[in-house]
Amino acid sequence: MPKPISVPEVQSFLGMVNHYGKFIPHLHEMKQPLEDLTRKNRTWLWDQTHDLAFNQIKKVMLSPLLLDHYDPSKTLIVAANACATGIGAVLLQRDSNGHERAVYHMSQSLTDAQRNYSQLEKEALALVTTVKRFHKFVWGRRFILQTDHKPLVALLQTENTKGLKATTAARLKRWALRLMGYDFKIEFIRTQDFGHADALSRLIDKFRRDNAEELQVASIQAMESELLQLKNRSIDFFGKELRNNLKKATKEDPLLRSVFQAISEDWKTKEVSESLEYFKRRSEDLSIVDDTLLFGDRVVIPEVLRPTILAALHKGHPGIRRTKQLAREFVYWPKMSDDIEHLVRQCDACALNQKLPIKVPLDPWPAPSRPMKRVYIDFAGPIEGQYLLIFVDAYSKFLGVAITPTISSARTVDLCREFFSRFGPPEVFVTDHGTQFTSELFAVFCKEMQISHLLAAVNHPQSNGQAERMVDTVKRAIAKDPTNWKRQLFDFLHNYRYTPCSESPSGKSPAELLFGRRMNSPFSKLLPKPETHEPAPPASAEKQLAMEKQFLKHHGARPFYLTLGDRVIVLTCKDKREQGVIHK
Repeated sequence: MPKPISVPEVQSFLGMVNHYGKFIPHLHEMKQPLEDLTRKNRTWLWDQTHDLAFNQIKKVMLSPLLLDHYDPSKTLIVAANACATGIGAVLLQRDSNGHERAVYHMSQSLTDAQRNYSQLEKEALALVTTVKRFHKFVWGRRFILQTDHKPLVALLQTENTKGLKATTAARLKRWALRLMGYDFKIEFIRTQDFGHADALSRLIDKFRRDNAEELQVASIQAMESELLQLKNRSIDFFGKELRNNLKKATKEDPLLRSVFQAISEDWKTKEVSESLEYFKRRSEDLSIVDDTLLFGDRVVIPEVLRPTILAALHKGHPGIRRTKQLAREFVYWPKMSDDIEHLVRQCDACALNQKLPIKVPLDPWPAPSRPMKRVYIDFAGPIEGQYLLIFVDAYSKFLGVAITPTISSARTVDLCREFFSRFGPPEVFVTDHGTQFTSELFAVFCKEMQISHLLAAVNHPQSNGQAERMVDTVKRAIAKDPTNWKRQLFDFLHNYRYTPCSESPSGKSPAELLFGRRMNSPFSKLLPKPETHEPAPPASAEKQLAMEKQFLKHHGARPFYLTLGDRVIVLTCKDKREQGVIHK
């Protein structure tokens, strides 16, 4: 920590010292020269006395009086603060007596972009950066997160970002998501009681500027060592023999050679290709280590090695999401996600064993315009050795059932002929893929009757849904009286055909729609009978009169008039007569 060069810096340093004052004996004597510099109307003059007091206090603060070993049994506190130029934080432990001691100190200067943040954003960045830095201490533990910026207490616990700029709100939400994996309670601490973190954030900027060259050299050396380890770890995951192949392929790849050259020239090239522009936009995360290009902590794979890496990533046939997660741990190249998706989708083993795809929207049958336009058929059973062939008219919902002991193609054709002899053949026949429906004999029959035969989709009974639904309905009806199921079936068919159907046009009964008249039912007798019969059509009456005249002429017929008590002879059967008397 550098020595202060102004009164505000001395005040920040003394604020941190006072926070730990309870652990330092005779602190008031050691800090007296520094406090004298902060007095009102005192001329600033830093001399040897102040150097001695400053160094003595720093030595005490590094002693066991203030620092403590990490102890999982003690309450853990993370305190973070931000100023205009830097971030300061400290990891504290609180014992059973309420005494707090430091375990770890951290300070970090802000980048030029971060210095343009609002103070709210800087304070939030300090909290997130500190928690990530102390990850190995706080992960999986309950800890207290302290800040001297009170709005953050509410903003990091709720979705209330009303009134903030869109960019600020989005950034805070993103940082809040990063903290969701940690178990903490956030607390507000007054600034005057927050000196231990405040001083670290305020004094870091001058230290960075005064020692910029030394820090840069040390940082570069440490980073290169760390990046080399990351590169080797990433490549060794796919096989150590790839390490040498990677260097060779990287040198031979024309795009990566251009990236190497652009990095060496600090991206000062004015005209760059579209492929190179892709890397230029990510230049801050690119680095060259051991003749290999890294993107962050991932290795950039040349084009010639990408099929090998993709094959290794998909070993064991993980899905798209898991393959991407694995790839993002180790490797990188442009449009890597698209290549992974294409690889997994083209994998035959994955395609044959994947879950059923999402259902497509329904494509219902077109509504028929008249009866017998389209008929669905299907078999049900066996029931006591008998099968039921179900016929359903798509327009009227008229239901026909034929009982048969066998379901061969020949028997199926005979039952269809019998049904068509009563109601006529339909235009379209819809069946499933049963062998009796796919046989050559059934195909010849449909051609003979001029019927278009459609097969429902394989393993998709919904395509023949009306027949399947009626099969279930008939089975349920029969199950209500299994001892005499045939009579129960006929009673059900009678009732079903004269009952109005809400699914049919105009809500009429299936029989009325098919025959054009109401079917007689047990309730027909309840209706009043008309007093006079409707007259027959003129043409029909003339034909009936002509027939009567022809009969009289041919047989010489004449009328007989009988009265009560007349004796008669009755022809009861052929060649047998009996006498009788007319009675009332």
